[in-house]
Amino acid sequence: MGPCPPRPDEHELPAEIGNVLHWAAKASRPLADLADPVIGRAVLDSLKLKSDGTAAAAETVQRKRRTLGNAVHCAVDLGEFPDAILREHIDTFGTAVDGRLFFSENVGVVSSSTYYRAWQEARTLALPPAATPRSPHG
Repeated sequence: MGPCPPRPDEHELPAEIGNVLHWAAKASRPLADLADPVIGRAVLDSLKLKSDGTAAAAETVQRKRRTLGNAVHCAVDLGEFPDAILREHIDTFGTAVDGRLFFSENVGVVSSSTYYRAWQEARTLALPPAATPRSPHG
């Protein structure tokens, strides 16, 4: 990945974009929470689902994973996600043979049912009750 794009000056942003960014920052968990294996796995698991809880297409999952990876790399480069957290995670849990940070107990790909359960738990932990509508799937 190349260098991270420069941060926009808040005064250069249109008000509606600034409002959305402000809301997203307030409604989001701190990046450092990704160091918690349950939360980190839940985030990765959520990439396999669409907002309605059904499975996303493989190409969509790959795009979401690349985007998340780029965001984490930028956060590290900008000093917002301490490199020590990533190193601690790798020291504790290692990586899969293919380099993935999150994998199943048999070092395989995490199953979609695990993704779904972790996603549900992460939503409950990460979002306020008003922002977590009940899923029609239970």
